[in-house]
Amino acid sequence: MERLDLGYNRLKVIPDEIATLSHLVHLELEGNRIKKLPVKLWTLTALETLNLARNRLGVRSACQCCSVQLIHPPPLCLLLWLP
Repeated sequence: MERLDLGYNRLKVIPDEIATLSHLVHLELEGNRIKKLPVKLWTLTALETLNLARNRLGVRSACQCCSVQLIHPPPLCLLLWLP
């Protein structure tokens, strides 16, 4: 699986099972209730896009930045839309 859309499912946490999807390229988690990112998420080496828009990530828990952020910790391109 290369694309997974779990947007608007009222998720409070990112399921650990996602870390087993080694070929995942795009992960949509927009519109949930996620407050923090699990460490296992960074093991997804094929992941290029992670959409966390409209979640409950605080600025500190997300990336210690504000507004719309595009950061590149290799090999992940993390797209954060913070209110």
